[in-house]
Amino acid sequence: MPAIAQERVRWLLVATFFVSATLAVLAAAGIDPRIERLVLSLALAVVVARARRQIDHRRRRAVLTLDTKA
Repeated sequence: MPAIAQERVRWLLVATFFVSATLAVLAAAGIDPRIERLVLSLALAVVVARARRQIDHRRRRAVLTLDTKA
């Protein structure tokens, strides 16, 4: 297995462990884990969307910079 794939699997396992542990603690505290899972999913979606937006912005800026130098 390539090193990049191993790294992705490792981070996926780490993230799954922490989310599962958080949900277990909240369930023990009497908080509905389905709601918490929804909140965590929405938070992750916002983080991913913002990251993609920044990457697209930087890519466009790099292309415009290259176009003006040519």
